[in-house]
Amino acid sequence: MEPTRTDRTPFADLDRMPAPMLALVMAALESMSRHPEIQRVRRVAEEALRPAAGQRLLDAGCGNGDMARRLAAAVGPAGEVVALDYSAHTIEAARRRHDGSRVTYVTGDVTGLD
Repeated sequence: MEPTRTDRTPFADLDRMPAPMLALVMAALESMSRHPEIQRVRRVAEEALRPAAGQRLLDAGCGNGDMARRLAAAVGPAGEVVALDYSAHTIEAARRRHDGSRVTYVTGDVTGLD
């Protein structure tokens, strides 16, 4: 999908970065996902969402898929999580970390969804 908005973040162009720069950004994203404040925000969001067995959920801007996998554990085998990210590189990183949970990884633009 092509972006439908002009106010995109730098993350929208990850796939166009030279490999060395992309590796640095991906490492930074990985490091940030382990930061205590990011972990706290994710817990608060998960508590507010209250994922339950059987639900179908969308993780928009899923990055490396950590949150999508957590949500998949909460919705169980009867549920499903779609992990969406604009960057094919981040989706590939998420797929490499896949743990067998019910997560479908999709490259696309959240602003272009029906």
